[in-house]
Amino acid sequence: MMNTDEMDEYQIEECIENTMCESANYYYNLGNKYYKEEKNEESERYYLKAIELGNVNAINNLGILYEETGRYNEAEQKYKAATSKKNKYAPSNLGNLYKRQERYEEAKKYYLKAIELGNINVINNLGNLYENMKNYEEAEYYYEKAIEQGNVKAMINLANLYKKQKKNEKAKKYYLKAIENGSNKVFNNLGVLYYKEGDYENAKKSFVKAANYGNEKALENLEILNKKIREGSI
Repeated sequence: MMNTDEMDEYQIEECIENTMCESANYYYNLGNKYYKEEKNEESERYYLKAIELGNVNAINNLGILYEETGRYNEAEQKYKAATSKKNKYAPSNLGNLYKRQERYEEAKKYYLKAIELGNINVINNLGNLYENMKNYEEAEYYYEKAIEQGNVKAMINLANLYKKQKKNEKAKKYYLKAIENGSNKVFNNLGVLYYKEGDYENAKKSFVKAANYGNEKALENLEILNKKIREGSI
């Protein structure tokens, strides 16, 4: 996660022109600016300068830059360094890196560290990790914990888990809960679930709602459903 508390563009440009800004935050913000512009060498240079002057967030952001450019060992080192300085985003990022590398026990350790440092969004990541490990009981537990904190992604993930387990009523409950909390993208998921149950009326309603929100897959599903209805095959 990129952690930015940025100066505006005017302040940055003014500092560049007058060479008056020598603070760690200035170099940190300049590193963020070049990161957004995909000027990686410049971004790295200014993050390193910010780190030199004591900016902990720059350590984490440099880890992100290294990870995105395939420098995984260096990313790992930076995430660990930022974690040791209590940056709450770094252990989450390291957990995500380990998860992608299928180093699940290490991922779990750093997700728990992120939660300890106050990053409650990671509770959902931990649920997803357990699901990947096929430990569905623990996955369900952590998704529910994340939902208690209002995490909408966890609602969708738990619904998808229940759908995978063919626990359709529970899946519907959490898709609807996600919709109640502002996630319109799950209308298509809900439509697929209704379709598989043979509830074509509610499937059609859900596909229409999803399509109205610009979901192209839902539009395809709606066309397939309407075609089958016209042909009398369902």
